[in-house]
Amino acid sequence: MFIVLLLFGLSDTLLRNRRRRPSRYLIRRQFIIKCCGKASCTNVPSKYRTNKTTSVIETTTLSSTVKEFHNDLTAEFSLPTTSKDKVSDVTEIVTQTSSVEVITTVQEDSTSSKQTQQIIDTSKFDVPTETQESISPTKGPEKLLTTDIISAFTSTITPSPESILEIITTSVTPEQETTVKTTTIITTRTTTRNPLYYKVIYEFGLCERNDALFRSGTLIGPDDYGYWTNACGMLYLWGKSVVDWQTNYNRCCSMGMTPILITDDSNRTCLNSFLKSPNPLWNYNLNYWTGGRKILGNGTFMWGTTNLQFSTSKLWLPGEPKGLTYTESCVNLYLNTASKNISITGRNCSDLYVFGCQGPTTPAPPCYKPNCSDISCKKNLTYFSTATDGVTNYLTNPSLHGYWFSINGRVYVYSTAQKSWENAMKACCEIGMSLLSIEYNYEYSNLITAAAKNYNHTGLFWTSGSDQGCRKSFGWCTANKLIREEEAKWAKGEPNSAQESCVYLTVNRTSATIFDGSCTLTRKYICEARDSTSSSFSSDAITDECSAAYNMSKAEIKDIFNLTSFSLKVKCFLKCMGENGGFMLNGKLIDEAVISLAEALSKTANIAQSNMIAISDCSSQRGMDECDTAALIFQCGQEKAPELVSNIVKVVELNSSGENVPLKSTVHQCPVDYTCTTDPVSRNNYNNNIAQHIFTACGIKYLYVNVGKIYKDANTECCKYGLKLASLDSVDEISCIVNSSLPSFTRNFPAWVGASRMGASQYGWCSSSNPFTLFPTLKEGTPSRASCGGCYLLSITFGSNMATNNTYFMYEPPGSTLRALCKP
Repeated sequence: MFIVLLLFGLSDTLLRNRRRRPSRYLIRRQFIIKCCGKASCTNVPSKYRTNKTTSVIETTTLSSTVKEFHNDLTAEFSLPTTSKDKVSDVTEIVTQTSSVEVITTVQEDSTSSKQTQQIIDTSKFDVPTETQESISPTKGPEKLLTTDIISAFTSTITPSPESILEIITTSVTPEQETTVKTTTIITTRTTTRNPLYYKVIYEFGLCERNDALFRSGTLIGPDDYGYWTNACGMLYLWGKSVVDWQTNYNRCCSMGMTPILITDDSNRTCLNSFLKSPNPLWNYNLNYWTGGRKILGNGTFMWGTTNLQFSTSKLWLPGEPKGLTYTESCVNLYLNTASKNISITGRNCSDLYVFGCQGPTTPAPPCYKPNCSDISCKKNLTYFSTATDGVTNYLTNPSLHGYWFSINGRVYVYSTAQKSWENAMKACCEIGMSLLSIEYNYEYSNLITAAAKNYNHTGLFWTSGSDQGCRKSFGWCTANKLIREEEAKWAKGEPNSAQESCVYLTVNRTSATIFDGSCTLTRKYICEARDSTSSSFSSDAITDECSAAYNMSKAEIKDIFNLTSFSLKVKCFLKCMGENGGFMLNGKLIDEAVISLAEALSKTANIAQSNMIAISDCSSQRGMDECDTAALIFQCGQEKAPELVSNIVKVVELNSSGENVPLKSTVHQCPVDYTCTTDPVSRNNYNNNIAQHIFTACGIKYLYVNVGKIYKDANTECCKYGLKLASLDSVDEISCIVNSSLPSFTRNFPAWVGASRMGASQYGWCSSSNPFTLFPTLKEGTPSRASCGGCYLLSITFGSNMATNNTYFMYEPPGSTLRALCKP
């Protein structure tokens, strides 16, 4: 009996049926199998009998490998799927075996042998050929199919796959009657496909839901992912964190959704219309990943999970996509705040952008916070008077609205009237305050201290807490935050009723606890606001509140940026400042707020990615508690993105949360309705004296903005260079400027300076803590303040010299278009 050694995993059954079913073998590669005949097997030299061996070809690996190569030819694009974009510069190599000869001599006994020849023909494939080469077997199958595929851009000579034939030699004892001699001769032809048209650079993997993320068919913790909106017949998820493209794809799939897909013009038009309507999206981020990706070397883009090619060019930004030689293979959705249109760009798949998903409108994710948006909130102007600046309002008779108490940077008003929960919310709004939200432990202490000082501060009072519209998800409506279990002082057994959806406070001289109650019951209530009466900026009031809560001195606050380790009170102070400034919540970074700022600061793609990487790294920091986490995030930011941290501090300084108390101020207020971020390039130009219109006077380097701007835009322009609108602290400083080499075009034109008397009767500097002492030494160009309603700002005009009195100030409204003087 003769054994036919089968190459490439073909069974002898298939071979016997070849003629009956020839179509099954037209797709096989051509090879020849020869077995020795009787004559050649009978006279085996004795030297071969002494050490007899048998050679076996490992057919299991061979069969699967040949199948992969065969499929690669018959199915146009079927390289193994990869989740990385690392193969963008790799050309697909297809190897065909043109002939294989295996000559085998088999001796079963000393007198009989047979010779068999089996030939199988394959169909010819018309594949563009760049080179053909015969190569000796050198490498194994795994190397061939993965790491050793050679780029067609660098070499057209490739290792041949005949190494797939793994020869295994086994010794045979002298008593065995069979001797096998195997000689393998393999000739291959290597064909390299045209890289620009046949190269598959990516295949979309399976998009499968992860049931572990769901409970009873509902996504667990939907608010942790981002913001959910219904539009264009779809449910969109606008994420809170930055990820690479593949992570975005996998995360969307795990939630039973897909990445954002804009498959046709109608979808694009609908999404454009949605983004132009008022919605929270525009308050957050500008760049989201989509499901689009380049899949072929010829630049073909497809929408993942749909197998649809891009059908419209209207989406691409001008100049996009960049071309075949670029590695920007993944598609980013860009929201243009100027045109309020969407567009797409190509980006490196490893870049970090905000993740975004879409899915069916049902089932929608469950609610996670109370519905507080239906309550109207507006001031009752009949309660207010106007200050001398012509714009600032303050309560005419505060005592009419209840008992006032101020402690640790906060002001509380205890009502005398009783109202339902909703009417209590409206009553606080009418006097420019908010119904009480007890966000931090120190606020419970404030309330107990107030109760100990005045009996009118004890009793039952409504707070802004509620779970209306979202049962068991209690939140502080006026603070837009969930009630944190670790800081909430619920009474024992509370909350305890499905019919009681509003939160009230019981406070006495020794304790303060909260309960749930029926929203229709009437109770007294407490309104609150931040005490800003002695602060020129909202941030000063925030600092005062946080420093009072954690006993921080001004010297300690000033030294924070120089510290390498933090005490507990410093850590909690950082948490307090971050949360009140709008960049942290529950001790964690609010990614979307920081991302939004980073996008505004990013003048180049490299800067954008550097900031995104820092956000991704720092937002994952976790400490032993919330204060420790806040400190770790701050330190991480200082190390990895100091420019971003510096600008976050500036944003906090300009915080205009609306919490300012509606009482007459004792100091001037400074406008904060402008954006202040430093552009590294502009700051470098200033530092290196490259920026235009720089001059030095008495050792101070000023920058003169020679273009007319309104007040808030002048502030923004100075901020771009890391400067502020100038504070001129003395007459000597002004004289020094006038007598300096001031460019001629700066003279005799009014320019903005950083002074204000908003909310007060006297001017003060907004860019310096020094007092304003220039009046009456320097004349006022405006004869009477009464003749200029709303003129609470100042400009300065530099004359030819100080002696002629042609250098003077002018009262200005914020809408005047003037030049500007900037100063460190």
